[in-house]
Amino acid sequence: MDSYLNLRHANVFTDQDYRGVLRPDVELLKEGIPSPHAKFSNPKFWGPAKQGNAILHDGYKMKWHQLGPGRVQLRLPVMSFTRSALLCEAYVKHKAGTDQRKLARFKTHMNLISQGRYTYRGEL
Repeated sequence: MDSYLNLRHANVFTDQDYRGVLRPDVELLKEGIPSPHAKFSNPKFWGPAKQGNAILHDGYKMKWHQLGPGRVQLRLPVMSFTRSALLCEAYVKHKAGTDQRKLARFKTHMNLISQGRYTYRGEL
């Protein structure tokens, strides 16, 4: 929720982007992971989260390209956890280094979640 508010405040995406693109895509995760929806078979939209060449077990990334007024690449790390999809800190991918730093942070978040050290903010 915090990352959504920060990104919205920074005008990374519009309310129309949120209602018409982001939220409907995220709501597809209600069908489970892996989602049976055809959109999830597109590797440009959905794929495993990787740190370097290592795949983060139970970690995934949703990816949107050319989004918002700045036409940015938005990423949303998702963790599969006890039959749920937990949305982690969304970010704008400026370059490959940004992606790797954010995925290292995601790996830390995944470890904390697996220890039960997280804040549940609600569900979609």
